[in-house]
Amino acid sequence: MIKINNPRIAEIAEEYLNKIDISIETFLFLNQNKREILLSKPNQLMSLIDKFSMNYNNNFDDFKKIMYKLYSNNINIHGHWLTNSLGINVCPYCNLNFTHTITKKRKKIRPEFDHFYPKSVYPLLSLSLYNLIPSCPVCNHTKGVETLMINPYHDDFSQNPFEIDHPMKAIFYGSKGEHANWSIKFANREDPYKSNIEVLGLEDRYNEVKDYAEEIVFKAITYNDGYYESLKQTFNKMSLTKSEMDRIIFGNFVSPEEFSKRPLSKLTHDILEQFDVKF
Repeated sequence: MIKINNPRIAEIAEEYLNKIDISIETFLFLNQNKREILLSKPNQLMSLIDKFSMNYNNNFDDFKKIMYKLYSNNINIHGHWLTNSLGINVCPYCNLNFTHTITKKRKKIRPEFDHFYPKSVYPLLSLSLYNLIPSCPVCNHTKGVETLMINPYHDDFSQNPFEIDHPMKAIFYGSKGEHANWSIKFANREDPYKSNIEVLGLEDRYNEVKDYAEEIVFKAITYNDGYYESLKQTFNKMSLTKSEMDRIIFGNFVSPEEFSKRPLSKLTHDILEQFDVKF
């Protein structure tokens, strides 16, 4: 998981507040508490539920229908604006799939919105900004109404790296054949990471790209310090930035600040670190 870390998030939140309409006569508390409902931070969302539950518990089904309609109406109008503003080009849940927003006249495409807290259970949060996770269809439909512990607006897996469990097997046997019985794992599979890993099937999904991991392992052991430095010297003559040089050499972005630009970037970074590549 990578963090949604747009430096303009506060400005985007204010624009979102102004665009979204949640005015309903039968539920006046929606408009009276619009800012709190739409912009409560990830760690405040459950407190929000507790605070306002008394306002709709007696007519939950009616309230849910209204919130579903409000969500549909607002996201149909503003969904592309929101994902485009956030600049989410890779699914933050998995970092496996692109999630581009395209707003051409003839074709409009955007990521799906997963409700971190499912709107079927928590309809009040249907339009809460920090409950809307721009995600790939695989993650959105795999997660369904299950619960995760880490919200990508709030945290990520930066302290939980990928690792090759048997590095020597990866080096000598590659990704295919009976002896290629090594796996891509997370260093920590306990809480709070456990729910995200298991619900989204992250380890199983990553072990479907062992051939990619094999290529990074190969680069890690062949691009020793001397060779890596010589490549950088060559590319430096072309006036490339360090990020551009690393991307060409390793085939991906390797800086945590750039994980949101391309799938498998965190896996690339973590394997290189496991093999002590100094980039």
